[in-house]
Amino acid sequence: VTDIPLYKHLLGEKLREHPFGGRLSDPVDIQDVVDLLTNSIVESFEQACPLRTAKTPYNHPWWCRALEKQKTRLGKLFNKARKSKAAADWRAYKANLRLYKKDIRRRQREAWRDFCSSIESTSSVSRLNKILTKDSYHNPASLRREDGSYTDNLTETAEVLRDAHFPGATTTPYPNWPETIPFTPTENDWAVACQVVDVARVTWAVKSFSAYKSPGLDGIIPALLQWGLDVIATYLVGIYTGCIAFRYIPK
Repeated sequence: VTDIPLYKHLLGEKLREHPFGGRLSDPVDIQDVVDLLTNSIVESFEQACPLRTAKTPYNHPWWCRALEKQKTRLGKLFNKARKSKAAADWRAYKANLRLYKKDIRRRQREAWRDFCSSIESTSSVSRLNKILTKDSYHNPASLRREDGSYTDNLTETAEVLRDAHFPGATTTPYPNWPETIPFTPTENDWAVACQVVDVARVTWAVKSFSAYKSPGLDGIIPALLQWGLDVIATYLVGIYTGCIAFRYIPK
């Protein structure tokens, strides 16, 4: 479970070390702020929600201490009946066995009802169903290509999305990306960018996302943006404004 107040505090502390204000001077400056914001969000989240190994004394959610006691008692009754070979002991064992099986079925039904009651939306069920019905080899980040094969990593997934939405587009290898774009925005370019992007619009856009929608290549889910919106809104506005003015897309 994510400690949201701690996440917001950590994010604020990290960004406070790098205050933001005014226009971004060039694409390199934009990329630096993007990297700063991305790293700050991811690091704050990892600290506020460290990975833990779930520990439970039972292998099944419906198993409980009462069933454990019944199982122990049943074993003792069986051993007693096997040694004595008395009909009364066997009857006692079989009666407890029937009761034990009945209680197991009851606990299984209760556990299933509890699970169904804990589901808050149909979207989460649909997403889980899609994941479980796929071959376990294909993780949730996989996409199906036109030839029927599946992508094996995020890079291949991004390429499939690129080809689907931007047919004919090519990707420049990362090491060869230019650090600067040969374009100098005019005051009119900045004016247009400022008309398109402001805090209110960015806030509306971020809040319109489904909180736990699948993340992009940066691993950031919308909930992380929403929880820290008060802290990161000005950074987002600066990034988007600079991108429009310089006609630049961050790496």
